[in-house]
Amino acid sequence: MDGIECLAEGDSQFIAAGSRWELYTSSDGKEWSALSHPNMNRFEESFEDIHYANGIWAAVGAAGTIIYSADGITWEKATTGGNEVLTTIHFENGRWVVAGDRVGLYWSDNLTNWTRGELPIEADIEPPFFRDVTTIDSVWVATGYPAGRIYTSADGRTWTREPPIAFPERGAISHIERTGSRIFAVGETPFGGALILTHSRAADPPLITIEESSTGGLFIRWPREAGPEALEVSTDLKTFSTVTRGIAILGDQRGFEHHFRKEPPNKYYRLKR
Repeated sequence: MDGIECLAEGDSQFIAAGSRWELYTSSDGKEWSALSHPNMNRFEESFEDIHYANGIWAAVGAAGTIIYSADGITWEKATTGGNEVLTTIHFENGRWVVAGDRVGLYWSDNLTNWTRGELPIEADIEPPFFRDVTTIDSVWVATGYPAGRIYTSADGRTWTREPPIAFPERGAISHIERTGSRIFAVGETPFGGALILTHSRAADPPLITIEESSTGGLFIRWPREAGPEALEVSTDLKTFSTVTRGIAILGDQRGFEHHFRKEPPNKYYRLKR
């Protein structure tokens, strides 16, 4: 079992997927057996994500490849029709959505026929590298690189780009989910440091927790109309101070950039209202 990229649990079994199109199954997470599937002879590529939902296993990878199974043993193959790398797949309310590198998002109601989702036309920037697609409060959310590029959709078909408010513009978000009143996002900083964001929906103003490690930097953007002293920072969640240095005007937004050499303590940023 070399090069495992992803793991999912469902129907009383685990299935792991990874490099060289390998699939493995286990009932206890200890003993594993290799699975055969339609793509198993293409050794040069790999699976990127696997998901179990609605009684179906589905895995995605390079060359627009999608395989799916009702029992985890017998697999069928589908494709988006392109040659892109698919990095993530999710199911919600009868709909499957996949996404990948610079290819946008695709949706399907049967895992066989796929249609490209409608992303906003942004001629001035390159297409995003999607790393995760999921649903939060029945709203579809897609994230990746750059981390400041977050897209949402009500149906998984038509997508809107969200303002990058208090999210790092550089670096990548590889996973996002909601737990209770908080939204957790995990990724990496531009220079290799780990990045964990916690967005508290219950806090007013909204609170962003930024945990940084290793050598790296942080870049946050928010609407220009929020004011020149709109960003506040705290290390204890009790006392907040206004960030005044390092803030610059970036078109219709303001930005804050911070570089560090030593591992700093956890910092909590929020937008002042």
